[in-house]
Amino acid sequence: MDTADGAFETGVVYRDDNLARLATFPAACVDLIYLDPPFFSGRSHGTFADSWAGGLADYVAWMEPRLRELHRVLRPTGSIFLHCDWHAGHRLRVLLDRVFGAGPAHFRNAVVWHYGGRGAKAVSGQLPRNHDVLLWYSKGRGWTYHRQYTEHLLTEAQARRSGYRVDESGRWFTTAPRGDYTDDSIAALEREGRIHRTRTGKVRVKYFLEPRGRLLVERRLVGDVWSDIPDAMHLPAEERLGYPTQKPLALLRRVIETAGNPGDVVLDPCCGCGTAVAAAHQTGRRWVGIDVSPAAVALMRRRLAALGVAGRFVDAATQDDGPAGPHRNGATNRGASSVSAGST
Repeated sequence: MDTADGAFETGVVYRDDNLARLATFPAACVDLIYLDPPFFSGRSHGTFADSWAGGLADYVAWMEPRLRELHRVLRPTGSIFLHCDWHAGHRLRVLLDRVFGAGPAHFRNAVVWHYGGRGAKAVSGQLPRNHDVLLWYSKGRGWTYHRQYTEHLLTEAQARRSGYRVDESGRWFTTAPRGDYTDDSIAALEREGRIHRTRTGKVRVKYFLEPRGRLLVERRLVGDVWSDIPDAMHLPAEERLGYPTQKPLALLRRVIETAGNPGDVVLDPCCGCGTAVAAAHQTGRRWVGIDVSPAAVALMRRRLAALGVAGRFVDAATQDDGPAGPHRNGATNRGASSVSAGST
């Protein structure tokens, strides 16, 4: 397997309690962390029980040392995305403020993943709960951010109704104020045919629609509400794994492509069925996964083998060490808390 900065090995899935395993990692060894922990839902998911005898205080006490270890192993330029919902998201944000730092120096976004498709029951007496939140924090300065765009196909009539116009070259465009473009930048854009001057002489920047057959492609900047990615109930059949808290590959790809670069090390310490690992592989990143559930790790073996990924699996309970493939030892969850299992 590849190594990152010397002895730290990537391309490995550990069947272990994540707190114990993280303690063995060197400091500042990963670039991006996606964490999909238990949600404090009080439910049993088969592979793990998300229940806490001491209530929310126990849950927070379980999360805090793990977040401190994740802060330690994250590079100064790295980011963490913590996936949560209404059950404990408010406490997790306070905890992240305490561990990573509050305010604009560290808090980047609370991304709303609005997956839709779930209506409120008539007896619920409340609005439908149909979104999760991804809390994005950066450790220090120089974090990675790549703008993401969605594509929307328009007819010419739809483009006209949306305010697009046709310039002298026959290209469909809209304009925006020059913003903080310098005069040199404006001159360069004018040479590219991207400057529009109003009747009063104001400078505006042109943004063009891409022609695609008889349609036009409008690219829209992705903000902090992601409503274009459906939940796992609406995944294509070939992506469904039967894991109870599986997340869509599209969601993890967007996280990774927003806050990471090719070749970066992506860590998922509650990796469940391995969606973050699969997305990291597909986008050219190195990866490390941790999960305490034997069932989750067995599923990851099959998933990675099907993708042709040469991952290595280390089982802390049995000291089993082998490549991706069928789960060979039928290990049980001896000596580890089943609540450490992840959701991805």
